[in-house]
Amino acid sequence: MGITIDCSTVASTDTHGLGDWRGTCGAGHATVRHRRPRAPMECRACVRAGAPHATALLRWTYRGRQVPMPSAYRTAERQLLAS
Repeated sequence: MGITIDCSTVASTDTHGLGDWRGTCGAGHATVRHRRPRAPMECRACVRAGAPHATALLRWTYRGRQVPMPSAYRTAERQLLAS
């Protein structure tokens, strides 16, 4: 099961210095972190609105680049999307 966190819309230029990892949900809400996420996370705003897992799931970039997530993360993500 993913972790639900608060999200807000943040322009990409506003995230400098806040964290290298940026998670964005399907609705465009964003959050930043300093460390690589260990488990899939869902946008709290989307979950509250009743959005499906596929929309609420945060997709992560590192310093603006798509990077592969570890196999344990991908496995947990598949399990979340299958539920």
